[in-house]
Amino acid sequence: MEERGAYRAFDACLNRAMEGIRVCEDILRFAARSRLSASFKEMRHDLREASSAVNRFMLLDARDVAADGQKFYDIDSETKRAGLIELFTANISRAAESLRSLEELSKLPPFAGAGLSSARFEELRFRIYSLQKESGFALVRGSLAQKLNEAIVVSITSRDIDSSGLSLIASTAVKAGVPALLYKVELSRNQAFAEASVVSAEMRKSGLSLLFGSCPELAVMTGSAGVVLGDDDYPLKGMLAVLPPGLLRGVRVGRNGCQSSDEGNRADFMVVPYGSHEECDGGDIPLLLDCSGIPLSDLKDDKKKKHGRVIAWEIRPDFTDELIACAAEYEKIKTGVC
Repeated sequence: MEERGAYRAFDACLNRAMEGIRVCEDILRFAARSRLSASFKEMRHDLREASSAVNRFMLLDARDVAADGQKFYDIDSETKRAGLIELFTANISRAAESLRSLEELSKLPPFAGAGLSSARFEELRFRIYSLQKESGFALVRGSLAQKLNEAIVVSITSRDIDSSGLSLIASTAVKAGVPALLYKVELSRNQAFAEASVVSAEMRKSGLSLLFGSCPELAVMTGSAGVVLGDDDYPLKGMLAVLPPGLLRGVRVGRNGCQSSDEGNRADFMVVPYGSHEECDGGDIPLLLDCSGIPLSDLKDDKKKKHGRVIAWEIRPDFTDELIACAAEYEKIKTGVC
């Protein structure tokens, strides 16, 4: 009876681990479109290989679904998920916990005697911990990238704002459905940090994602959603070596340098001056058009806006009415009404 129970527990844990890994793989593959899905596919195959020595007939024979009194028992928090990130977290935790159970069960005589290695399950468990960290960044990045691909992004310059103006911009941006604000820093380093902290707090309070148009150190220190960099700031290759994973959101290019690169491919989008975007080859990276100072009538003629192009519209406290109008016009452009 004890041996049969061990097989039943092993079977349940193996199924839970495989199912949890598969859910994570599908989220990354189909929702986030992340290459990390391949790592979860490899994990599934490696787990199947690690457990291949166990007698499959004994696992199936010990399975007793009808007698499992908790198979339909879920606590309230398990019956609903707020979003893909929460769904992913629940399933990768389920897989990691199940791998720990498999690691311990494999030490029992029926499994150790069959050649199963507890160390192998331990190695898989630590692999999934690492994948959890990498995937968390990918999902957060993908979530913001999707929002950026569906709406206007507002940009502001540090010289144009004070605390009251900032609050007005934030509230207007929320009203206009803006998901993110691109903050261009034009201050000394000492002044910049003090103001960046204020801007970051205001954006967080308003529920807006804050992207720094330069100064990656400020993005790190304020815990912002990311940074947009160009080679006129720092060499991208060097910055990627020291930036926290996922912090590089966008790559800014000039009017003459608009080709995708290995560094640029690590970003969510490429910021391009309006007017040079027609010749720009970003590869698979969406383009964010810097439309500062461009009339809305010009944007209406940009038919490629319907294909994943995003616009960044520079805003000042005395320009908030235009932001609302711009958002309404953009929605028409995006849906092909005009």
